[in-house]
Amino acid sequence: HETEQAASYRSRQLETLQTWIANGIPTDGNQRARVCNQVAEVYDQIGQREEATRYRQLAEDSRTGYSLFFEARQRVQSVGGMNAAVAAEAIPILERAMKHGFNNSLQDEVNAYSMLVAAHDALQDAEKANHYRLQQLTTLEAWITKGIPTESDWRAKAYGQAAEICEKLGHMEKAAAFRQLKDEHRDGLSLLSEALAELKACGKKTDKEGGAKILDKLTKSAQRIPENLSERHAEIYRATG
Repeated sequence: HETEQAASYRSRQLETLQTWIANGIPTDGNQRARVCNQVAEVYDQIGQREEATRYRQLAEDSRTGYSLFFEARQRVQSVGGMNAAVAAEAIPILERAMKHGFNNSLQDEVNAYSMLVAAHDALQDAEKANHYRLQQLTTLEAWITKGIPTESDWRAKAYGQAAEICEKLGHMEKAAAFRQLKDEHRDGLSLLSEALAELKACGKKTDKEGGAKILDKLTKSAQRIPENLSERHAEIYRATG
């Protein structure tokens, strides 16, 4: 209850925080926004509401695109998925996220566009949905060009996502080309896992067409899995047999 001492330290805290902001706090990880909100809280405590409001606005202006995207995603998840009501809330937040940018994280940008597409689909606004699909496709292609690692099937999944977008837009030839690229970039371990699961699902009898597809995946997995992973190659040969 030492109010004078508390006021003195609040004043010093405020000076230190404002100096930190003036010296330039990076926006990465939402650090600048958090500090601006902290200043606003101190101003609230000392009764200077106008300054508190000003710093809250500065905090909002300093937010990263990812933090806004994360907020929209949390709202969608809280209601169990995208619907018309939450779409109307999420769209303005996502549009702000696009303006703030994603610090060259093309993957986050792709995911934000995907949510914008889903939101406009929920509102049955096909024109807007397709507009953002085109933006998502452009960003996906830029991400692929920049170099997506092949581990864990990341690159193959990106090609598959691009193919799905092209199909929705009616670009069937481009979709087929992306599907081919997806097949060429599949990770050997994921192909093996998929083939083994399909073989197990077949039981004791395997039809000719299904068996041919499984054999194709096993052959490709043998080609793509490093030779030093001998246990995996043993699984491939056992499943092939």
